[in-house]
Amino acid sequence: DRPTAKGLDSCVGVEYIPFGNPLKVEGRVEYYLQDIQDRLIDSLRDILYQSIKSFEAKKTILEWLSATPNQIILTVSLLFFTKDMTQTFKNIAGGSASAMKDFWQTKIDSLTELIDLVRTDLSKADRMKAMCLITLDAHSR
Repeated sequence: DRPTAKGLDSCVGVEYIPFGNPLKVEGRVEYYLQDIQDRLIDSLRDILYQSIKSFEAKKTILEWLSATPNQIILTVSLLFFTKDMTQTFKNIAGGSASAMKDFWQTKIDSLTELIDLVRTDLSKADRMKAMCLITLDAHSR
Protein backbone atom coordinates (compact mmCIF):
# COMPACT_ATOMS: atom_id res chain seq x y z
CA ASP A 1 0.00 0.00 0.00
CA ARG A 2 1.32 3.46 -0.96
CA PRO A 3 1.93 6.18 1.64
CA THR A 4 -0.58 8.97 2.21
CA ALA A 5 0.23 12.69 2.62
CA LYS A 6 -1.88 14.18 5.42
CA GLY A 7 -0.14 17.53 5.78
CA LEU A 8 3.17 19.35 5.53
CA ASP A 9 5.72 20.06 8.26
CA SER A 10 7.69 23.26 7.89
CA CYS A 11 11.42 22.97 7.32
CA VAL A 12 12.12 24.15 10.86
CA GLY A 13 9.65 21.66 12.31
CA VAL A 14 7.58 24.10 14.33
CA GLU A 15 4.61 24.45 12.03
CA TYR A 16 2.28 21.88 10.49
CA ILE A 17 -0.18 22.58 7.65
CA PRO A 18 -2.88 19.88 7.59
CA PHE A 19 -4.38 18.90 4.25
CA GLY A 20 -8.17 18.92 4.11
CA ASN A 21 -8.23 15.41 2.65
CA PRO A 22 -5.39 12.88 2.73
CA LEU A 23 -3.58 12.49 -0.58
CA LYS A 24 -2.48 9.10 -1.88
CA VAL A 25 1.17 9.30 -2.98
CA GLU A 26 1.28 7.23 -6.14
CA GLY A 27 2.57 7.36 -9.70
CA ARG A 28 5.63 9.18 -10.93
CA VAL A 29 7.41 11.42 -8.44
CA GLU A 30 7.06 14.56 -10.57
CA TYR A 31 3.27 14.06 -10.65
CA TYR A 32 2.66 13.32 -7.00
CA LEU A 33 4.93 16.18 -5.88
CA GLN A 34 2.82 18.51 -8.01
CA ASP A 35 -0.31 17.00 -6.42
CA ILE A 36 1.14 17.65 -2.95
CA GLN A 37 1.97 21.24 -3.91
CA ASP A 38 -1.55 21.77 -5.27
CA ARG A 39 -3.08 20.29 -2.11
CA LEU A 40 -0.90 22.56 0.04
CA ILE A 41 -2.06 25.63 -1.91
CA ASP A 42 -5.71 24.59 -1.51
CA SER A 43 -5.19 23.98 2.21
CA LEU A 44 -3.51 27.37 2.72
CA ARG A 45 -6.32 29.06 0.81
CA ASP A 46 -8.89 27.42 3.13
CA ILE A 47 -6.86 28.34 6.22
CA LEU A 48 -6.56 31.94 4.97
CA TYR A 49 -10.32 32.23 4.55
CA GLN A 50 -10.93 30.82 8.04
CA SER A 51 -8.22 33.00 9.54
CA ILE A 52 -9.75 36.20 8.15
CA LYS A 53 -12.98 35.31 9.95
CA SER A 54 -11.22 34.30 13.16
CA PHE A 55 -9.09 37.48 13.19
CA GLU A 56 -12.21 39.62 13.39
CA ALA A 57 -13.71 37.43 16.12
CA LYS A 58 -10.54 36.77 18.13
CA LYS A 59 -10.65 37.11 21.88
CA THR A 60 -6.88 37.43 22.30
CA ILE A 61 -3.98 37.79 19.91
CA LEU A 62 -2.32 34.69 21.43
CA GLU A 63 -5.40 32.59 20.67
CA TRP A 64 -5.25 33.67 17.03
CA LEU A 65 -1.45 33.32 16.73
CA SER A 66 -1.44 29.81 18.16
CA ALA A 67 -4.07 28.53 15.73
CA THR A 68 -2.71 30.13 12.54
CA PRO A 69 0.31 29.34 10.34
CA ASN A 70 2.91 32.13 10.18
CA GLN A 71 2.57 32.98 6.49
CA ILE A 72 -1.20 33.29 6.94
CA ILE A 73 -0.71 35.54 10.00
CA LEU A 74 1.42 37.93 7.97
CA THR A 75 -1.02 37.93 5.05
CA VAL A 76 -4.08 38.57 7.23
CA SER A 77 -2.26 41.24 9.20
CA LEU A 78 -1.34 43.13 6.02
CA LEU A 79 -4.85 42.70 4.65
CA PHE A 80 -6.38 44.29 7.75
CA PHE A 81 -3.70 46.99 7.83
CA THR A 82 -4.61 47.93 4.24
CA LYS A 83 -8.32 47.89 5.06
CA ASP A 84 -7.81 50.07 8.16
CA MET A 85 -5.46 52.45 6.36
CA THR A 86 -7.98 52.86 3.52
CA GLN A 87 -10.65 53.72 6.08
CA THR A 88 -8.29 56.20 7.72
CA PHE A 89 -7.77 57.99 4.39
CA LYS A 90 -11.53 58.07 3.84
CA ASN A 91 -11.96 59.56 7.31
CA ILE A 92 -9.36 62.23 6.51
CA ALA A 93 -11.12 63.02 3.23
CA GLY A 94 -14.36 63.25 5.20
CA GLY A 95 -12.90 65.96 7.40
CA SER A 96 -11.56 64.03 10.41
CA ALA A 97 -8.48 65.94 11.52
CA SER A 98 -7.44 63.25 14.01
CA ALA A 99 -7.96 60.13 11.85
CA MET A 100 -4.27 59.48 11.18
CA LYS A 101 -3.28 60.17 14.78
CA ASP A 102 -6.03 57.84 16.00
CA PHE A 103 -4.88 55.06 13.67
CA TRP A 104 -1.27 55.59 14.71
CA GLN A 105 -2.29 55.19 18.36
CA THR A 106 -4.14 51.99 17.49
CA LYS A 107 -0.96 50.62 15.89
CA ILE A 108 1.12 51.61 18.93
CA ASP A 109 -1.38 49.87 21.24
CA SER A 110 -1.25 46.75 19.07
CA LEU A 111 2.56 46.74 19.12
CA THR A 112 2.56 47.18 22.89
CA GLU A 113 0.21 44.20 23.24
CA LEU A 114 2.53 42.07 21.07
CA ILE A 115 5.62 43.18 23.02
CA ASP A 116 3.89 42.26 26.27
CA LEU A 117 2.97 38.91 24.74
CA VAL A 118 6.58 37.98 23.86
CA ARG A 119 7.58 38.67 27.46
CA THR A 120 5.43 35.72 28.54
CA ASP A 121 6.18 32.00 28.39
CA LEU A 122 5.45 31.15 24.74
CA SER A 123 6.24 28.10 22.66
CA LYS A 124 9.04 28.48 20.12
CA ALA A 125 6.52 28.62 17.26
CA ASP A 126 4.28 31.22 18.92
CA ARG A 127 7.27 33.39 19.86
CA MET A 128 8.50 33.27 16.24
CA LYS A 129 5.03 34.25 14.96
CA ALA A 130 4.76 37.13 17.43
CA MET A 131 8.24 38.43 16.53
CA CYS A 132 7.41 38.34 12.81
CA LEU A 133 4.19 40.22 13.50
CA ILE A 134 6.03 42.81 15.60
CA THR A 135 8.49 43.40 12.75
CA LEU A 136 5.65 43.77 10.25
CA ASP A 137 3.63 46.08 12.49
CA ALA A 138 6.65 48.22 13.37
CA HIS A 139 7.35 48.81 9.68
CA SER A 140 3.70 49.52 8.88
CA ARG A 141 3.26 52.21 11.51
